[in-house]
Amino acid sequence: MINHHDVSLFSDELKSIIEKASNFLKSWKLNVQNHFPQNWKARMGKNKDSWESARPELFEAVVSKMAFKKHTLCDKCGLKEITIVCYDCHLGKHLCWLCDVKSHENFPFHDRLALVNGFLKAIPPNIGVNSKGDLINVGKSLR
Repeated sequence: MINHHDVSLFSDELKSIIEKASNFLKSWKLNVQNHFPQNWKARMGKNKDSWESARPELFEAVVSKMAFKKHTLCDKCGLKEITIVCYDCHLGKHLCWLCDVKSHENFPFHDRLALVNGFLKAIPPNIGVNSKGDLINVGKSLR
């Protein structure tokens, strides 16, 4: 048998839940409207502000990823100092001259940079670096 008191409590509880949900929905809609403006100019202004605040952190992340310490050892052999940075190699982007020659025999179109006089310099596929750090022709020809 249905107890009218229990039904009344259940009904009151259900009304309370519906009222809380309705209030939450109203506040959420207000928050969304304030957070995401409806007109294009306001949204673009908010995006620009967001981008400008994130830009220094993104720049720092990119630059720090590209940097390496002097006297860093090769990612492949771990024995010699690096002379080549290859952003296309997945298993080791900092390479000594010997690992560079071995690694790029079959991958001549990788985007490689040579460490020359303390600076990274883009090099073509037929150029490598010897153990002294001099640029040399590695005998590859793309003709």
